[in-house]
Parts: sequence; structure tokens; C-alpha cells
Amino acid sequence: MKRNNILVIMFSIILASNVANAADYLARAVITDVRGIATYSSKMQSGTIAKGLALPQSYTVQTKKDSTVDMILTSGAAVRVMPNSIVVIDTLDIISEGLPTKDSINILKRVVLDLKKGMIMVNIPTQTKNINFKVNTKFGTVIADKPAAFEVMATATTAEAKSGIGEIDVTSRTKTSTVPSGQSVIMMDGDLQLRAAVTTGIATFASTSSKTLSDVFASVNPSQTQDVIDSISSVINTPTVEPPTERRRPTPKGTEQPLPPDPINNGDPSQSTL
Repeated sequence: MKRNNILVIMFSIILASNVANAADYLARAVITDVRGIATYSSKMQSGTIAKGLALPQSYTVQTKKDSTVDMILTSGAAVRVMPNSIVVIDTLDIISEGLPTKDSINILKRVVLDLKKGMIMVNIPTQTKNINFKVNTKFGTVIADKPAAFEVMATATTAEAKSGIGEIDVTSRTKTSTVPSGQSVIMMDGDLQLRAAVTTGIATFASTSSKTLSDVFASVNPSQTQDVIDSISSVINTPTVEPPTERRRPTPKGTEQPLPPDPINNGDPSQSTL
């Protein structure tokens, strides 16, 4: 009996690990709308952003002065990249937390965006659970671990976070502050300054993106990220495609490197069985 219990525990751990690995691999930021010309880039490639593109982590999104990009993350949040902005999709994790139960697996969703410059809006709707959402700037980090709608702006000298719905936390090198709805905080030289703010634009974005999020996640298990991607594709009526993978150029004919001598077949590498 004891041996059977050990086997069940081992199987549960393996199952949780497999689910986590599969979900990690499939976590994406799917482009639902683009206005104007915007680009994506990574260490290996770059291209023009189009509706339906599914970007993995480590990709950078850049907008021009007259362009915006809307995307839905498979973690259950919506992001709008405003004009003249550069944001890095640093982390998109969907991982199992603890051992699976008979009916479900507890899923933790982690998102980290690195805002280099410009502004983004974020909407984490009320139905989203177990999420840890961070936006890094040069002057501090914005954190949301429950439903909220907010915007973050970054310049060369300051950063600002506004909360339109719910609360967000902001940390600098030396301080931490909770920002309630209708307030903003200025981040500058390690200092945080809280003040009242106009958040009409955030509320509008939250309202429109919440409808799309509801359509996407209404009948989809958040842990099945491929189903989420397929659901996004059906809602925006555009096939979801991955960015092209880097392909290695074929070796030109006549420049192939000779095979090393094979000690088993009298030095003839063409007869090798290895």
C-alpha cells in the first residue's frame, strides 16, 4: 500500500511537470489589432507586426508615432502598446503550482514586461485568477497580482503608473507604494510621489478589451494555452501564426568539410557505421 502511494505521488509530480512544460512552451502574446506600422524583433529576427501574430517571450514590440498594437496574453490579460513605445515581452509563464488534484491543476500565470520607453495600458479582468503581472521601467516596477486596469509611461528621466481600476503596487530602489484607483505615482531617482490622475482612457480600454477577453476565455480552460490561442484566432477572425523561425543556410556545393578518418573501417569514413 505504501509503495502504491509513493507511485501515485511520483506520477502526480511528473504530470504537473509535463503540464507546466507544455504550458510554458505555448504561452504567447497574440496580436488582436494593429493600427499603423509596428515591428517585432528578437536576437535572431525581426519583422512587421500583423493581426493574428503570436509572439513568445523575449520578443520586442516597437510602435511608431502614429501606431498602436493590441495584444491578448494567454495568461488572460490585454495590453495596448501606445505610439512611440518600445516594450520587451520578458516573461510569459503559465506554470502548475503544487500537485494536481482529481479535478484540476492550480495554474500560476506570470507576466513580466520591460517598458523601455513610451506607454502601455494593461487590463487584467475580474475573471482572471492566480496572476502575477509586472512592468519594469528604469525607475521602478509596477506589480498587479489581482484584477486591475492601469497604464505605465516611461521617459528618459521619469516613469509614471496610473491606476484606473483596482489597486497596483509600485516599487523603486528604496520605496514601495500602493496606488488606488484614480491615483498615479511618479517614479524618479528612487522616489515615489502619489497624486490624483485622470484615468478615463484606461477605463475605456478596460471596457473594450474586457469584452474581447470574455469572448476568448468564456469556454476555455486557462491552462490549455493552445485552446486559448485558437479561441483568440476565432474571435479576431484571423489565423494565428507564429513568427518565422531562423533557418540555417545550406552549405554551398563543393565546400563541404571532409569527414574525419574512421578507425574501424581502415580509415575510410564513407564506410562508417557510426
